[in-house]
Amino acid sequence: MTEHAANAAGPKVYVLTTGGSIDKIYTLQGEMEIGPPAAGELLERAGVTSYSIVPMLTKDSLDVTAEDRDRLAELVNGCPPGAAVVITHGTDTMPQTGRHLLEHISATPTRPSCSPEPCSRLP
Repeated sequence: MTEHAANAAGPKVYVLTTGGSIDKIYTLQGEMEIGPPAAGELLERAGVTSYSIVPMLTKDSLDVTAEDRDRLAELVNGCPPGAAVVITHGTDTMPQTGRHLLEHISATPTRPSCSPEPCSRLP
């Protein structure tokens, strides 16, 4: 886990990374592989100063299993109340993971819903 907290209250944004297109890189041989999470650089560019990156998986989304989705839901449910939670995920199986999270994330007053958003390659 990588933390970047601008204050003693701790991170305000938790980024759970699963791999996918946003973290794919091309080797010199032209092969694709999952690289380190790109989220930190993107958050810095956006001016976000208080975040924690939790590298959960380094998989193509086609390789994400039911057990991975269960673990992801557990991690979301374990984030502090009031924290924003962002999950990076590849596009191929995002609908399946989104449905799973909708069924398994505990709704609270500070975490009322789950809203899957599309993924993008690293700019």
